[in-house]
Parts: sequence; C-alpha cells; structure tokens
Amino acid sequence: MSASNYTPFAQTFFVDANQSPNGIFVVAVDVVFSARDDILPIFMQIRPTNNGIPSSYQIHPGATAVVFPQNVNIVSGSGADLPDLTDATNYTRFTFPAPVYLPPGEHALVLKTNSAFYNVFIAEMSEPILGSDRIVSEQPYVGSMFKSQNGSTWTPIQNQDLLFNIIRAVFTKNTSAVVQLDNVAPATANVPTDAFFVHAEDMGFGSTEIKYNYKSTEFGGSIAGAATAFMINRNYLPDIRQVVTTANGSFKILETLSTMSDMVTPVIDSRRTSLSAIEYLINNGELQNSNILITAPGYSFTNASNITVTISAPTREANAGGGTTATAAVANVYAGQITSIILTSAGSGYVENPTITISSGGGTNAAANIVSETSATGGNALARYISRKVVLEPGFDATDLTVYLTANKQSGADIQVYYKIMASDDPDQNFDNKTWVRMRPYNNFGVLAQNDDDYIEYIYRPTTALVVPATPIAYTSALVTYNNFKVFAIKIVLLSTSTINPPSLRDMRAIALA
Repeated sequence: MSASNYTPFAQTFFVDANQSPNGIFVVAVDVVFSARDDILPIFMQIRPTNNGIPSSYQIHPGATAVVFPQNVNIVSGSGADLPDLTDATNYTRFTFPAPVYLPPGEHALVLKTNSAFYNVFIAEMSEPILGSDRIVSEQPYVGSMFKSQNGSTWTPIQNQDLLFNIIRAVFTKNTSAVVQLDNVAPATANVPTDAFFVHAEDMGFGSTEIKYNYKSTEFGGSIAGAATAFMINRNYLPDIRQVVTTANGSFKILETLSTMSDMVTPVIDSRRTSLSAIEYLINNGELQNSNILITAPGYSFTNASNITVTISAPTREANAGGGTTATAAVANVYAGQITSIILTSAGSGYVENPTITISSGGGTNAAANIVSETSATGGNALARYISRKVVLEPGFDATDLTVYLTANKQSGADIQVYYKIMASDDPDQNFDNKTWVRMRPYNNFGVLAQNDDDYIEYIYRPTTALVVPATPIAYTSALVTYNNFKVFAIKIVLLSTSTINPPSLRDMRAIALA
C-alpha cells in the first residue's frame, strides 16, 4: 500500500543490544516508492529518539542522504505483488556520505520533501498484503510511524509501518588497517621539536583497538625508518631533538585500526587530528654577550688585542651540575674606550652574578657588570617563572621564607629558586629596584626523578635559614639593614644540559614566616 508524504514522517526502529551490543554502522536505507515528483528531491535522515519520539532537531552525525527524482525507482502498488527487495529496480537506496554509527537502542528514519507527489509503501493493520489474501494482523517489532505537520511535533500513527530495509556495514575481523597522516610543511622555516602534542579524536569499542605510532625527522638527520608508539592528547618527549622541516611528510602519524566484530570498527577523524611541535627554550646557566654591560668605558685603550678580560667561576653547587667558567675573546674599542665585550666561551652554571675584571691594553678605569639571575631585572636564564608581588596584611610582617616545589627533575636538569623582599619602612618603595637572592635546597637536594611521571617535593630556604636557630632574612637598602619584610616575590629558574629533558613543575607554595 502507499501513503502520502507531503509532510515529514518518521519510522522508528531498534538496534538490538543483544545482537549488536556495540551498535552498528548504517551504510544505506532502502525504501519502496509508488510515485515521485518530477523536479524536487527527497531527503532521508536518521535521528535519535527521546522517550520513543523522533527528535525534532537532532540528526546523527553524517546521517543525511538525498535522492533526486531521476534516481527514484517506481513500483506500481495497484494489484501488484509485494515488491521483491532483492531486485534493485524495486527499491530506492538512500546512501549516506559515510557509515553512520548507531548505538543500541531506538532510532528514527525521517523522510522529508517539499513535494506532494512522493508516495511510499507501508503496511497497514487489517489491510491485505499485496499479492496475497493474507491480512496484516500484527505489527512487526520495528517501532512506530509518526507524521508531523510542522517538522517539530510528531503524531504517532499506530496502525501503519514503513516498508524499508537497512543496510549495515560488514567489517573484516581480526585484520589491521593502517592510516598514515603526513604533516603539511611549515611555510617559512624548520621547527625544532623537543616535544610534540598530537590532538586526535577517535571512537573505539571493547572489541576494537587503535594504536598510534609516529615517524619523525631527527634534527640534522633524516626521517626515522621505524615507527615509535606514543599516546595522543598528551605531551610526548622523544629521546633526541626532532625537526619539522620545510618538506611535506617530515612527521608522519600512523594509526593502526583493528576489530574483532564485523558490526563495528574504530573511527578516526582526520579533520580533527593536529600536530603541535614544541621547542623548549632552556639553557644551563650560560652567559650571553648581551648580559655584559659596560658601566665605565675607560680611556686611552690603544691595543684591543692586549686587553685581558677575566670572568669569575660559576657558584652553582657541584651536585646541582656545577658549571664551567666563561671566557672572553675580545674587547671592542672605539676612540680609546671599550664599547663591548665578546665571549669566546659562554660557560655554564651561572646562577648568581659573576664578577668581571678588565685590565691591560694600555688603558685604565674600564669596568663592566654581568647581569644574571641575582640582578634586579633581566638575567641569563631562558626559562624562568616569576610570581606576582605578595603584600602581607598589616601587622603580619615576616622574617623568613620557605618555598615548596613539586617538580620533575631528571639527570642534567636543575631548578634554582630566588626571592626578593621589601620592608614597609624602606624609603625606597620601588620593588623593582630590589635584587634577587638565591635560595638553597633544604631537602632531596640530589634526588632525581626516574621518569617523566615521577614528581618529587623539594624545599628551598634562604641561605641563613640553614643555621639553627634560623637567622632572620636581612637586606640592606641605602646603607640601612632591614630584618623583616612586608612584600615578597619568588622566582623559579629552570636549567638543563639538554632541551629533551627539561625540569617541570606541578605546583609551588611559598610561606612567609614571622
């Protein structure tokens, strides 16, 4: 029999949880038409249901298909036999752009068109089955039919059901398929990569599996021959620095999909897969030429090659990595005065301001300072965190500080902590003028993390606080010594011999003590 479909109508159906506990993927739906329009198309949608009623606005992702009149097969319903759905000329197939996943439960097929001329085959209670004398005496267990006058409110039609056939995907079990995604090259320059983050959205089931591997290009080398497993949606640190080059495909993501069920498959969305290449800007306390400030250019320097520049050794503790002494190659001279000093060796481990001495060269009275992390501003570290300025409540001036860090510090890495303070009665209330003071580790000084997930608590105290009983923090401003403070800030400096295993912090707490 046929029914008019000028207004949208729907047919609900079930995905059986016993037969398909993980759901199914629908490829197409077959419907039988007895009449069609000559111009206007007809649309098929699969929608979820709410309490057995088709949703008025939700459509399953990708579950919209359209058929144009020239592709609609017509079957006469007057006196004819029930159409043989094994014959492709008897039905019209609505094929979706991609397989549509349907979880177990009730769903709805919705047919929509702006034409009054489309008619479909239905079964109606108490009416004869086409081609026989049998009467439709019971409804099949497929759900209910609904009609709608406005596309949003559905009215159930209790004695009718749509003639349809759902085509599901059948997947090959116990085999693997590999999807390879290659990066698009950066437009202008290579991107050094010390870590990377692959954002990916996928869908898996208990009977399916997705494995992620990558191939990347070593810095100064070629792309790896073997793939390496990694986890998506989290930072991954390779063993050595990599590079995303200006050639396509210098980074490859390999996704291996497999299933143990022919009803479901894992799903990935390549449009929502992205790579973030991370370059860590970190050093090991080296000095740069820009850290050397000429405070007095001197005079009468006539022979630059004879100028001797000496830089003091670093002060970092040996079990924190120690360091090497920086050396200077040349002092540039113009009109008898020193204008700049160029380093031959940057050294390492400079965690406090070193001294610099200038002599010889026929001149006198030249002087320079080296800015490092104990200067009021600036510094020689590339990775640092500075807390906000903390102002204590009136009457709660402090005399001591303790800093707690939960950190991951592996071999070759170091964490230095500094403080600066200001007393309430200090006439110079410009906090930026105060210099930073290096703190000393109080516990777990030589304890290193064993892996990327191993975080250890470290405690830092001012140097004087290592004395028992503790000596209050003191600082001098304008020749006056202050033994308490109203304002403080904390600076954390991260150092490493390698960009591959930099230290990282999970949390920081600073406690001001009276």
